[in-house]
Amino acid sequence: MILNIIITVLAITVISGSIYGLSTGEHGLQPYIQLLSGVMFFGLGLKIFQQNQKTTAIFIFLVSGFILFVSIYVLVD
Repeated sequence: MILNIIITVLAITVISGSIYGLSTGEHGLQPYIQLLSGVMFFGLGLKIFQQNQKTTAIFIFLVSGFILFVSIYVLVD
């Protein structure tokens, strides 16, 4: 239940941040949006793992790890 709320809030934040970035042309928020997207995918992977869909959950964890790696690399650089 709480995981669904967290995923929904993160999804709304990512979508609104992306729309803001596209409409204004400001790309300074992009690493933060990617970081939130990676956290959202991690939560989605946990939710799917709890539903015993392990193959899909592992794929989503890999996607989440890649997104988090890229966003942290861009933030540090």
